Formats: sequence, structure tokens, C-alpha cells
Amino acid sequence: MTIIYRLAFCVFLTLWMPFRSAAQAARLDSVKALVEAYQFKDTTRVNLLLDLTRYYASGDITQNPPLFEEALEISKRLNYAKGIGSALNVQCKHFIITGALDRALPIALQAKHIFDSLNYKAGQIGTNNNLARIYNVNGEFNKSLEMHLENVHLVMEQPDSPDKAGMYFYVAKTYESLMDFDSAEVYYQKALDISSTCGFQTGIAIAEGSLGGIYNKLGRFDQAIKYLNRTLAFSESYGHTTNIAASCFTLADIYFRKGDFQQALNYINRSIQVYEELGTNRMLKDSYLAQTKYREALNDYRGALQSLKLHVDFKDSVFSENKMKVIEELQAKYETEKKEAEILSLFQRSQIQDLQLQKQRYGLFGLG
Repeated sequence: MTIIYRLAFCVFLTLWMPFRSAAQAARLDSVKALVEAYQFKDTTRVNLLLDLTRYYASGDITQNPPLFEEALEISKRLNYAKGIGSALNVQCKHFIITGALDRALPIALQAKHIFDSLNYKAGQIGTNNNLARIYNVNGEFNKSLEMHLENVHLVMEQPDSPDKAGMYFYVAKTYESLMDFDSAEVYYQKALDISSTCGFQTGIAIAEGSLGGIYNKLGRFDQAIKYLNRTLAFSESYGHTTNIAASCFTLADIYFRKGDFQQALNYINRSIQVYEELGTNRMLKDSYLAQTKYREALNDYRGALQSLKLHVDFKDSVFSENKMKVIEELQAKYETEKKEAEILSLFQRSQIQDLQLQKQRYGLFGLG
């Protein structure tokens, strides 16, 4: 996966994610109050618990495990298949977010089996999204594509909406991962058409920015510049700083490939300025490497050397961050396994004590 693609993917995916508003915060408080007030262990409580997890999924995800575990326990006791599948989906998403993909995959497959047997479209779409994310992280892009295409088929007859545009966007993004740029262009264009039909301005900006990246890869530079400038203008008007930086990064690459090295340097400088304000080391690492190349093309060898040194500094910083992340993940996995072992040990001890008590009782009655 190229530098350009990694940046564009992260950025335009960020654009599609919902923004937390005051109204959402108020709704969270309302649902929390309902969950606390309604204590009957029935399907209504299951649905309230699952509704609450949706708000925590974009905030404090540590609040979710007790919620989906209770929803799953009640659903199993009631044999409420839709509740079981939905709780499994939330549990799966939690493991994806926390990086426990080995635990997420079997749960997603179990949820898929439930929703496919029920022919419940909303559940199928959510499960397919989870599976696609898992396959994508694992580099299994063909499997990811299969899930996204299945979702497109599920929503094909539905009215145009932002969610429907998103389905086409994710198909396009996966084709891009597979280096099938022609197919990616078709699906990005479809996402753009749907977003335009329903007046989804953010979706329009996402699709146009993504098309700009595709046209760059296909060497259609004038089209790429047109679409990326539109996305840049949208991002500037709404203050989407990360997306401003990514648009400038891609525009810098386009102008470099067109032979306009000074314009390339201008755009990469602006990209670096934004990423420095955001403190995004991973993006700075790639941006300084691009700046090195552009300065060298302008025969500014002293400047190129300075950029290269900064690239190396941020590369080392990112390596340290990745190393710490691996250590933290291993520690979390160890603590989880340790806790599970403790629970199992306590359960086994409890069983032994129960057997001992039973034996004592039988002895009292002369049955031993």
C-alpha cells in the first residue's frame, strides 16, 4: 500500500465518520436514564442496552462490555435470536477496536449465521461491515470486497441515502486496495452520484477527494486536481484540518509528477504545517520524505538533507510508538487471560466445595 493511499484512506474515512454533537450527548443521557429505570429482563431491556452501546462506541468504549454481555445473557435466556446476533455484533466491534481480531472473527461469523438465517438486512449489513474490517486489517482484501459487495446488493433497491453512498464508497476503497483502479473509479462515482442525489455534502467531498486520488494514479492529473481542489475547499470551509493536510499531500504528489516541483513543495509545506499542529507523527514521517524528494528536484540539497533528517526522526518516533503499542496489547492480553484463568479457578474451587458439602450432607444422613 503506497504512502498516498495510506494517507488518503485514513483521511477520507475520517470524513465519513459521524461527528459527536450536543444532541447526541443529550440522547446518550436519555438512553442511560432509560436503562437505569427499566430493570425488567426482557427484549425491551436488551434493545435499550444495545442502543446505549452505540453511543459509547464512538466515545468511552470501556463502558460497553457489561452492556453487551448483559444483552447477550438475557437474549440467550429468552431465545431472542435478533438480540443474540446484535449483541454479538457489538461484542465483535469492541474486539476490533481494541485490536483483538482473533477473538472478533469467530464472533462475527456466528452473528452472520444468525442474521442470514433470519434474513434480517440491518443485522446482515452490520455483520458484513465487521467481517470486512477484520479481513481488511488482515490484508485479505478479496474477502473484504465480498462482504462490501454483499452489502451493496442488500441496499440496492433502497432509496438513496448517506448510508447507501457509504456502501459504494467502501467497495471502491477495497478495489483501490486491490489496485483495481478502474473498478474503484466506477464505485466512487456511484457514491458521488448517490451523495449528490440526497444532498449529502460530506459524502460528495469524500467521493470527489477519493476520485482525485484515483485519477492521480491513472495519470489523469487535470481531473485529479479539479476534484481535490473541491475537497480542499470543502475541508477548509468546515475546518476539517486532517483532510486539508491530506488533500494538500496528494496535490503535492500530482504537481511533482507533472514536473511543477515548486508547486509540489508549496503543497507539501502546507500539509506539514497542519500535521505539525495536529502532532501526527506518522503523517509527518511520510510528508518529510516527500519534501526531501521535492527539494532535491529543485536542487536544494541542503534543504533536502534537513527534510531527510526530520523524516528519520519521525520514523524513529513512529517505531517507538508502534513498539509501545505492541507491548500494551500484549500486556492487555496477558491481563485478560490472567483474569479468565482466575475466574475459572474460582469456579472450579466452588464446584469442589459444593461436592464436599454434598458429601458431608450425605454422611450426616448415613448415605456416605
